[in-house]
This record gives sequence, structure tokens and C-alpha cells, in this order.
Amino acid sequence: MKNHRSYWKTLLVFGLLALASCIKDDPQPSSTQKLEENEAQIKAHIAAQGLTVQRSTDGVYYTIVKTGAGSPRKVLEGEQVTIHYVLSRLDGTKIDSSSVLKNLPDQFPWGAGLRVPGLELGLKLMNEGDKAVLLFPFTLGYGSLDFDLLPAYSPLRYDVTLVKIRSEDEQIDEYLAAKKLGPVERLPSGLRYIRTQAGTGAQPNSGQTASVGYTGKLLSDVQFDLGTFEFTLGANRVVKGFEEGIARMKVGEKGFLVFPSSLGYGKAGSYDKQRNLYLIPPYAPLQFEVESKGVR
Repeated sequence: MKNHRSYWKTLLVFGLLALASCIKDDPQPSSTQKLEENEAQIKAHIAAQGLTVQRSTDGVYYTIVKTGAGSPRKVLEGEQVTIHYVLSRLDGTKIDSSSVLKNLPDQFPWGAGLRVPGLELGLKLMNEGDKAVLLFPFTLGYGSLDFDLLPAYSPLRYDVTLVKIRSEDEQIDEYLAAKKLGPVERLPSGLRYIRTQAGTGAQPNSGQTASVGYTGKLLSDVQFDLGTFEFTLGANRVVKGFEEGIARMKVGEKGFLVFPSSLGYGKAGSYDKQRNLYLIPPYAPLQFEVESKGVR
């Protein structure tokens, strides 16, 4: 496993949906025995480490080893979490980690099922800024999947710090402040529009066809699409944020559209089955650099 982070992110794409379906089924006798073994292993680990833990109703053993300095804040579904973590087997073998020294945390939308259930359930128990130890059985981890550093039916330990929690609006506002794009017009829908060049032509109406040049990116500046195309306003061919923005622009006008996932791809995101990856993750705010090229 030369690149742990890449390996485990690939595993998440291929394995979590299948794993979730398995967990929902009633355990088979062998799985029930493995679960009992996991519980015994976790309790032995807790005793050996001298940990004082609680057990959530979901089956996660947890202890907060350091509390955050700010006001208590717990994550809500769809919010972006930034974490540092070390993932280990109970015998101390390190499986994966983020990098504190290189400032490479893990970021993902909470509640979208992009990480193992035990980690997401554990983060729900923490406040922003907390550091915790999370312990959970294979049913909340990687199940019966078998890997070179992680045998099937393994209980897991996460040493995790919940660095920050950001709503989509907070992500967008921080992005715009960092980019210093200029005056921002915020619409009631949540769309932000930044005009960079005035237009002199017609403004499209519903039923008309607009010709548009665009570059689409995540707020991380990762590009997912670009090109020129035509679409009819009101025909539901494009996401709401894009259509609402283009409808405000005169031919020749250029600008940036930035909007939350409620105006984009929502909880589902945009998944490329051929490449087995998300082009647009769930709950992702989007930015488009756009130019209105024509109306007819």
C-alpha cells in the first residue's frame, strides 16, 4: 500500500455502498460471533489503554480527550467537516492518516455516506475543535472486506480531531473573501453573482435559447467541466443556479456564479460510473465563470 490515502479513498468509492447493504441485513451466525469477538477485543483494548469511554446507542465507543476552545457546535447533514485522524487496528498497526505537518486534512460532507459509518457516527458526538478516540466493530467499519493491512471483520480505532465545521454558506463566503472577486450580488435563492464585464446585448427570457461559454469548478478550484453550449431557459436542462444566473446576464456580459448544492447537484452529486468517482461530490457548492454569447 504505497499511498494509503489514495488507496482508502478508492476503497470508499468501490466498497461503501455494498458494505451498507450488507450491514442492513440481519447478521449471519458467523457474523454474530465475529461481532461478539469485536466487542470483547474493544473492551480489552479500553482496559489495556486505561481509557474512560462511553458507548453510543449506535455502538461507537468514544472518549473526548480534548475539548474545543470555541462555542459548542455539532455537525449537521451536508456540512463540510475538516478532520485530522489516525486510523489503526487495535494492535496498534497504523492503517491510514491525514498529515498535520503538511497541513493535509481530510475534508468531506458529513452525512453523505462517503466515510465508514463508525467515523461519521463518532463525529456526530463531537463538537468543533474536539479531539476524540473512537472505537467500533467491523459492522461500522469495513465489514467482511479483506485488505493487506486490514483483515476482514476487524474492529477499528480512530484518533480524530474535528478541526472545523462549515455550512455551504460559510464555505461560499470564505471562498469569495479569499478570491477577492469584487462586489457580490446575493440573490434570495442563495446564488451569488459577480459581474466582471458589462454586456450590451439582449437579456434572455424564458423560452429563448441562450448561448453560453463556461468553466465549472468546485470551491477547491478543481475543474469538472468547460465548454460552450446552448440551452432553452425554462426547459430544466441545466441546474437551477446556472439558469438563474444566465437569465440575469446580457449578451456580452461576463461574470462568476457561485451557489449552494440546493441550486446544483444536491445530496446526490454527479457520479461518473465509468471512472468510479464523483465529478461533483454530494452537497458541493459550485462556481462557474460564465460569458453570455448570444440569445435567440
